[in-house]
Parts: sequence; C-alpha cells; structure tokens
Amino acid sequence: MPVLEESARILVSSVSLFNGLPEAEIAALAKAAVIKVYAKYKTIFLQGDAADHLSIILNGWVRLYRSTSEGEEGICIILTRGDIFGETTILEGAGNPVSAQAIEETVLIEIPGALLVERAKINPEIMLR
Repeated sequence: MPVLEESARILVSSVSLFNGLPEAEIAALAKAAVIKVYAKYKTIFLQGDAADHLSIILNGWVRLYRSTSEGEEGICIILTRGDIFGETTILEGAGNPVSAQAIEETVLIEIPGALLVERAKINPEIMLR
C-alpha cells in the first residue's frame, strides 16, 4: 500500500464518522481520498453547488456561511482540524446549503460523494453514523 494511501487510511479511520467501520470500508474510502490544499480565503464550494465530496480538515480553518438574496452573509460555523463537512448533503443528494471558504491555508482530505453513497448502500451503518 503506498505511503499516501496508508496515511489517508489512518486519518480516515480516526474520524468519528468512520471510526469502527470494517477495515474494507476504511480502505475503500482511503484509496479514493484526495488531499487538497486551499490557500487563505480560497472558496472551497459555493452555496447551491452540487455536493460531490465529503471533506475532512487535516489542518487549518474553514468557515461555512450562507448568503441571503440581498447579498449579505451569515456565518453558520467555523471548523478546524478533525472536523468534517459535506456528509449530510451528499447522502441526501441535495446541493450545498452553505458556502465554504478557507480562513487560512487549509489542508483537506476529500472523499468522493459517489463512493460514500455506494459504500453506504453496501454498509448501511455508514448512513446511521
């Protein structure tokens, strides 16, 4: 197993959403995981965009916020190392209800939403978490 894939496996298995899942599930998620770096103030996704991945914060800070029709912004939550976002929207098959932006340089593990849905069908325990 490549070093990056093994590191992703360890990190994915440490996240509460996946903690305790069978090794085969963790390995499948880790194999498809991509590590991305977002520069300070870089938009990760916008409200209304298709939800196509789950994100785990390895390092940095992310703000999730909503925009009103009048163009005002309201911060929903600030997330940091170990936090996850995007999982509910993926499993519901809806667009992102919020926008996400890196507050500082941020490193994320991104897991494809299609794989998460596929694995949830095989192992419904994922849906329960």
